[in-house]
Formats: sequence, structure tokens, C-alpha cells
Amino acid sequence: MRRSHILATLAISAFAVASCASAPSAPTSARSTGSWTFSYDSATGLSTAEQRDADGSVSARVTCQTPSGDMMVTDYRLGGGRGETRARFTIGQETIDVPATSDGRTLTVRLPRRPPNLGSYAHLSRDPVSMSAGGATHAYAADALEKFALVANSCWPTGS
Repeated sequence: MRRSHILATLAISAFAVASCASAPSAPTSARSTGSWTFSYDSATGLSTAEQRDADGSVSARVTCQTPSGDMMVTDYRLGGGRGETRARFTIGQETIDVPATSDGRTLTVRLPRRPPNLGSYAHLSRDPVSMSAGGATHAYAADALEKFALVANSCWPTGS
């Protein structure tokens, strides 16, 4: 039950991000074929999932630290444009629009912790995950949703 709640929470967060973002005029897309890793530091309460490309470089990072529960997604492919203030986060067919910050190298978003309940999403473990900003989209590697759920499960208390 807890895992499905977190998956539903992630899906809802994604829905809110994309629904507010404007459609890019000349979209570009990059699909990652690398793999994700997950780690948890019990001393600090920090959960981290990283996607590495075939060359070993980190292209995306998801972190969450207790007790704040702020889930941050940092994308190293979408940070080329300074001044991005919105990003679209997508899981399957559900998207959400979230505030974003860019420093010219990375794009960082904070995913909402308590989005509206969209119901049960048992199929989510196979749904694609992506983030878009500034007319570009980064489609994450196939096991992204599983790693997002691991980060959320290790960071968010039961019932969140």
C-alpha cells in the first residue's frame, strides 16, 4: 500500500508540473540509455538516485532528505539555458508543471510532496519518466520510476 501511495504521489506531482508548462515551439529530445543507481545514507537520512549515461557521466540526480522530505530532481542535460523558471515533469500520460531553477549547467526542480490523489497506479513501474524545460526534453532511462519510488519510500514517512 505504501509503495502504491508513493507512486500515485509521484504521478500526481508529474501531472501538476506539465499541466502548467507551455508547449515548446521547437522541441528537442534526448533519451537516456544509461542506468540508475540508488543509495541511502542512514547517518544523514539522504536518499539519492543517479542516472549515468553510457560514458559514466551523471545526467540526472534525485535526492530527498529526512525530515524535510523535499524531493529534488537535478537534470544535467536541461541546464543549458539560464533563467528557466518552470519545468514539466512527466510520468506516463500524467504531467505536472513545477517551479525550476537553472544555473546554466543544471536544472533543478522540487517535486511536491502531497499532490491531489489521482488513484492507484499499479502500472507506473513501466511508465516512462521525463522532464522538459526551455523547449528540450530529457527522457530518463527505463528504470527511472522505480528509483524515484525508492527515494520517496526512504524519505517520506508512511502516510505522507
